[in-house]
Amino acid sequence: MSSLSLQQVCTALRSSEALQSVDLDIEIDSPQFVSVTRRGHLVGIWRLRQGKLEWLPAGYATCQYAAGSTSEAVALMELHFTRVVMQLQ
Repeated sequence: MSSLSLQQVCTALRSSEALQSVDLDIEIDSPQFVSVTRRGHLVGIWRLRQGKLEWLPAGYATCQYAAGSTSEAVALMELHFTRVVMQLQ
């Protein structure tokens, strides 16, 4: 497995057209995590731990999803936000 970095995660998430369409802000907020916000509200964070990416939604203390690559992290986010946006329509 290739070495993952938070910069790679941030860039990959920002490059997703599906995620751009739901108005997410994606930032590296610290050396430990990438924050995902929408309209000023925290959605969750991606953190890099033991070579894997872990998704912690806002309000959760434990990992809810794990990804072994940036493309897997993007796919998980796209799937999640596609569902959320469809529920709001």
